[in-house]
Amino acid sequence: MHIKDCRPPSSALGTPSSSTMTRALFNVRTVLLIASIGTNARAQAQPSEPLVIDTPSNVTQCGVTNVTWSGGIPPYTILLNSLDANMPAGANLAAGTFNTSIPWTVAEPAGQGLFLLAFDFGVSSAISKRFVVQSSDDTSCLPSSE
Repeated sequence: MHIKDCRPPSSALGTPSSSTMTRALFNVRTVLLIASIGTNARAQAQPSEPLVIDTPSNVTQCGVTNVTWSGGIPPYTILLNSLDANMPAGANLAAGTFNTSIPWTVAEPAGQGLFLLAFDFGVSSAISKRFVVQSSDDTSCLPSSE
């Protein structure tokens, strides 16, 4: 007597074929590769040092001052701000710069209290201490009051 194998084919039992296994393995490897690239990119986007903006010293009316900062992730945006309601908020000194310093012509009158804000690509921010513009005989950068 001959017994016939009545089992359904392996694909009908849910056992994947070798081509299905190969595709699944490829998909798993692809997902792992993409995940590792994303993790690596995030790790590289983490600053090694926190963003810090230095408070400038010897800021004089119509003089040139070097604004410096460190840390964070470039590009950077640097804003000038005041607590004075008559001054426009957030005057842009630099936007999208990869440098960590810029020269700034101080077109603000003597006695003006100011502070600097820095923002980086990693959405960190930093604020300088408040400083006051010192007087100078040079008024060439100031708007004329006619």
